[in-house]
Amino acid sequence: MKFDSGFISQVRSSTNILEIVLGYIQLRKSGQNHIGLCPFHNEKTPSFNVNESKQIFKCFGCHVGGDAIEFIRLIENMSFVESVTLLARQQAIPLPDRGGHPAKASKSVDFTDFFRLMERAQEHFQSCFKTDSSAQSYLEQRQIGEEAIQAFGLGYAPPGNALLGILKLEGLSESTARKCGLIRKNDQGKLYDNFRGRVMFPIRNSAGRIIAFGGRSLGPAVPKYLNSPDTPLYKKSHNLFAFDLAKNEIRKRDCVILVEGYFDCIVPHQAGFKNVVAQLGTSLTMDQVLLLRRFTRQVLLSYDTDSAGMKATIRSLQLFLSSGFRVNIVSLPEKVDPDTFIQENGAEAYRQRLLDSQPGIEFALEHFLDQHQDPFGPRGKQEIADLIAPLLLAVENSIERSEYISRVASRLQINPELILQQVRRVRPHRQKEIGSSATPRLNPLPAEIVLVQALLDSEWQPEAIPRLNSDLIEGLVSEQLLLKIGKIWELNGELSILTLRDQLEDAKDIDLLETISLQSPPDGVTLESLLESIRSLQKVHLDKKKRRIQADLKDKEKMDPLSDRIPKLLEELQQIELRRLELDL
Repeated sequence: MKFDSGFISQVRSSTNILEIVLGYIQLRKSGQNHIGLCPFHNEKTPSFNVNESKQIFKCFGCHVGGDAIEFIRLIENMSFVESVTLLARQQAIPLPDRGGHPAKASKSVDFTDFFRLMERAQEHFQSCFKTDSSAQSYLEQRQIGEEAIQAFGLGYAPPGNALLGILKLEGLSESTARKCGLIRKNDQGKLYDNFRGRVMFPIRNSAGRIIAFGGRSLGPAVPKYLNSPDTPLYKKSHNLFAFDLAKNEIRKRDCVILVEGYFDCIVPHQAGFKNVVAQLGTSLTMDQVLLLRRFTRQVLLSYDTDSAGMKATIRSLQLFLSSGFRVNIVSLPEKVDPDTFIQENGAEAYRQRLLDSQPGIEFALEHFLDQHQDPFGPRGKQEIADLIAPLLLAVENSIERSEYISRVASRLQINPELILQQVRRVRPHRQKEIGSSATPRLNPLPAEIVLVQALLDSEWQPEAIPRLNSDLIEGLVSEQLLLKIGKIWELNGELSILTLRDQLEDAKDIDLLETISLQSPPDGVTLESLLESIRSLQKVHLDKKKRRIQADLKDKEKMDPLSDRIPKLLEELQQIELRRLELDL
């Protein structure tokens, strides 16, 4: 969807940039501006300025600046359209329809009341915690310090219906409280507190506003953990616990540590691992993966090591791989979670486990091998190939997928082609992605492959680039790829596979690049092979030119035998033959 300038102006004029920025960072008044530490780079002296009257922000340290839309785009890693949409929804501005016309106004939920109720509930839970020794003793037993209690806003919901009483006393909406999961109604129609006798964990959105709660029972009540239901404010499949605390560190480190439970998140955070978040719900969702992808493409999975945890690891691995993440798995002792491991072994031991983490595919392969009674027997190899194939298929990048296929084949001691065939069987309609196209694909000449490989190798680029010309590459399968290489080199004086891939627009050219990159000759590119490839392509060019001239000559002799063009064509043919002989010597 695209927005017209009028709609964008409406969103800008309805948004107060100071209120938006204050949802993410602390600011203090300084003259006409508000200043604070920049969220986009590390600094000790505040250089980030917000001017409310001008509705702009500017950092004099890293020089980023703009309006509220640009701030949201940068801090949330969103596109421009996503940023405008988010701000429009916050200001209750109806989005235009696909034709660009304003949407008809509809009744919308009063989120102000929802947020007010959640904040009031949080005040209640924190107040109760301060006076309840059982809740304090429980967190002390779990070795949760005061700093972490404050950072995560932990509280306590006492037995009984104290929150319901507060709502009645203060005239707050019981209906809204039910909608946001704070109050429930029993079969007899009587209202009661949903959370009772539980240590409380507030769940916040990315801007730090409370949207839900989780509660851990201190007694025999079941379930042990009770969470808010999905509400107009909260969808557990769309959110992550502690994301508001961790997102800047995730961006800074370009990596996220993902765990399963509240304490598995709080304890590492308390130990100095500030880029840790916990999934909400029993299994990871694609929406949660996409939320993380705004900030990083690298994830360390640190789940429990029991049977359920291993299954969750494999499932989450596939989701992350299919979304373009690089995934490593953190290995902990059997039936030990991050919380317990850090409490028993300390932060440095956990840090070492993070450093020793395995690439996801390799971890999964070793897990499948360990679980199989006869992994290297014929049936065992087949069954393990069946298990690993969906994970290999999930790897988006063809080059990475090919490398992992080779590693898996080597570990199973079988031909890589057999693994590739198994991957293709997993999802036949996606074979185009792994080497089988719906339409016949033209293969590059061996000489083309050598030339491209030389152009992608910094050692041979100075030799190969000057030999690149339009006559040489005209009509080749790799023509557009080679032209793009020439343009990038001309502009930048350097070239890498990733830079080239980012600038290719045609999927066929991207596929060709990835394919050629995988076809490295056994001894690498040599000067002899490079020169031979140039000669070979020159011959191909001359042969094409010869065929065109011969066809032209045939037409001229048929239509006008006395044409003065015929001697010139014969002379051109003679020159081609002489040049061809020179190349053969």
